[in-house]
Amino acid sequence: MNQIIRQYSGLVFFAIFFYACNGHSDRSETKPTAKGKLPDRNNMIPDILKDSANFTTLRWEDSTYRDLKVLKRGDSAAMVYRFINTGNKPLIISDVKAGCGCTTPEWPKEPVLPGKKGVIRAVFYTKMQAAATHVKQIFVNANTSPHTGHILTFKAEVIE
Repeated sequence: MNQIIRQYSGLVFFAIFFYACNGHSDRSETKPTAKGKLPDRNNMIPDILKDSANFTTLRWEDSTYRDLKVLKRGDSAAMVYRFINTGNKPLIISDVKAGCGCTTPEWPKEPVLPGKKGVIRAVFYTKMQAAATHVKQIFVNANTSPHTGHILTFKAEVIE
């Protein structure tokens, strides 16, 4: 009898846990707008980034690869990646993300007009890095053709 109660209790616990983990709650992750409608996720991206008619081209003035050589653990290294808008539409960099928390990127938030230059800056912090050779990436999203994603890469050997 005890074994039946334990099995039944386990089954009830599992059912409650499964039901709760499947998002059956009264709370909503998306809040209604002032008009009472839920926001369209696609409206969060400016129209210029959704329509390829607004795409432009860019050219990286330097290599998209940096070799930072040897860095002592605890030091930091700054990098600059220069580009030029070679197209005929404004260049909008919608997002720049580092592959890990050890790198902090900065990029132009305003459109870069055709023919104008811009820079993406990044700082690599070695404080929490192991003594080893590291290859890190920075991911850039922009309204560019033929692809909207660009990868900037750097390498550093961290020593004690």
